[in-house]
Amino acid sequence: MALAAAFAASPALAEDLTDWSVAPAHVSWGDWTATLGGLASGSAFATSGLGSGRDAGANFSAFLYPRISETLDNGWEAGVRSTILAYHDRLAGDVYGDRTFEKAYLFLQTAYGRFEAGQADGAAYRLSVTGPSVDEVVAIDNAGTTFFRDPSTGRAVIDQFRIETADLASSNDAKFTYLSPQWFGLQLGGSYTPYDARGGLPFISRGAGGAGRQTNIFEGAANYSGYAGELSYGLYAALSLGHDDMRTPGHDNLVDWSVGGEGDYSFDAFKFALGAAFRQSNAYAFDIRDVRDSGETNAWHVSTTLTKGPWIAGFEVAKGEADNAVARAALDERGFEASLGYVLNSNLQLTLGWQGLRFRRNTGVFFNGSSAVDLNAEFLHLRFHV
Repeated sequence: MALAAAFAASPALAEDLTDWSVAPAHVSWGDWTATLGGLASGSAFATSGLGSGRDAGANFSAFLYPRISETLDNGWEAGVRSTILAYHDRLAGDVYGDRTFEKAYLFLQTAYGRFEAGQADGAAYRLSVTGPSVDEVVAIDNAGTTFFRDPSTGRAVIDQFRIETADLASSNDAKFTYLSPQWFGLQLGGSYTPYDARGGLPFISRGAGGAGRQTNIFEGAANYSGYAGELSYGLYAALSLGHDDMRTPGHDNLVDWSVGGEGDYSFDAFKFALGAAFRQSNAYAFDIRDVRDSGETNAWHVSTTLTKGPWIAGFEVAKGEADNAVARAALDERGFEASLGYVLNSNLQLTLGWQGLRFRRNTGVFFNGSSAVDLNAEFLHLRFHV
């Protein structure tokens, strides 16, 4: 009730906030420009299903986005961009596995497309279309924030199997990427990741190495967008292929693919959006360090939103399955989320929601001593973006 009361008061607060907004800090000298943006995201929540009745908690994460770029004489743009995970707890901000420097890459934007080299998302993820979201940070699909801490380990429950329907096989490993211009609504992209490793530019680090590690990961993606009256739509497909050059029995080369789409329809003062995505991989629980020659992992989700002015209402349903991998259990995850967001201004959004997750396994038990666990959370999330 306290969360609902706080949210209901947000319109009055919004009247005081809509008159101001914060832009990224920037400084220019000649043709060079340096900017510093950021994202602060925090939630208050109440949970059940963790074994101790109803619990209350909070999470928080903060990112910095430093960027330097130069506009060349021919109109092209060159520079470097990065993402720094300045702070996070175990329930927030840890999409890439606890890395302070999540992204750091060189780029060249030309009339013929965009070229990148460094630690960044690959083309398969960059061009993805997976459906609308009230607030992507607290969504189930590719969650940036979660509300459930495993009492036996202290880590997030979803760390054992994160539903990610966009192809994120190469993660933020160092790579080369090309993204084409749009031709009649069609955009193409490709990436090459030499090693499952960070370290800035490609080839600087070979990573941990060892048996079962994927190398020479190639990914390609296509994105198409179009319009038909009041309807706008987007479609997406991607494929990632890797090579296990130290293959051991039971392991194989990576094959990871995904498809997705979204349609938006505007009527009167409303906008209705509906989208879905599906991903399949032979990497157990989408972990490319454990690519198997039998079994598969797949995930799908469907989401919808209805927007009017600053209000956004949405619903999401998601499901993931990971086949058993010899010494590992087969996992099944299902999730539902309903949320209502209010955009206070260009920097601030407040989201109130409910999320339910259910996990099952065919062998072994979870922290509750059972092969299944049901989790529920009510949350109030505030996002500040510059």
